[in-house]
Amino acid sequence: MRIVGEPGDTVEMHNGVLSVNAVREVSSNAGGSAAPVPTAEVMAWQQDYYVGSDKASYRPTTNDWGPLIVPERRFFVLGDNRGESYDSRFKGLLPTEHIHSQARTIYFSRDPSTKAIRWSRIGRTIR
Repeated sequence: MRIVGEPGDTVEMHNGVLSVNAVREVSSNAGGSAAPVPTAEVMAWQQDYYVGSDKASYRPTTNDWGPLIVPERRFFVLGDNRGESYDSRFKGLLPTEHIHSQARTIYFSRDPSTKAIRWSRIGRTIR
């Protein structure tokens, strides 16, 4: 999982494109097949953090949700393979105490535009 929203951030996704604090994601880390199909109950947790104009008719989907405000001591995480990942869209916000480490090494890397494997990056230390 990758942290995409920190405390105080506003996160949202429309047509599968993530925005954080009204800045659209430049390169998507999303990959894989079609996203899991959630039930209304699974995504109901979002109601408490929704800051849009019509809370009563808010019906989030896998690729269209938010805007949500990330509260203190919580994080919004998305899986790199968003089509197969049960991440914050479904499970809710991650408490600070559940974060144990940070990435230190690049395990695998693809060019976001060509999808070619970037062999020279694999195994490198992250600064």
